[in-house]
Amino acid sequence: MRIPDIPCLFKQLTGIPCPGCGTIRSLNLLLEGEVVESLKMNPLGVTLTLLAVVCLVWYIVDLCRGSRSLYKAFHTRWPNYTIVLAAVLTIANWAWNIYKGN
Repeated sequence: MRIPDIPCLFKQLTGIPCPGCGTIRSLNLLLEGEVVESLKMNPLGVTLTLLAVVCLVWYIVDLCRGSRSLYKAFHTRWPNYTIVLAAVLTIANWAWNIYKGN
């Protein structure tokens, strides 16, 4: 099963790929078992997939235990360094997309 590719409006307007360009292609490669190629296409695809799996498992564990730890984790104030780290990784991913001409 392949996810249909959606054209990037940012790239169409500027000619520069956005940080998310290639994420759907990356997910398709991941679904086909091509992990290394998926990471080369756009590391964001693998990262978001892992995050989704972790959150799903965490949610199921919360349901079984009757707790709300996932909800609490997402509704607490995150330390500044995590926000800075996310911004740096997003910029690095964007630089990767521009470098390879995604």
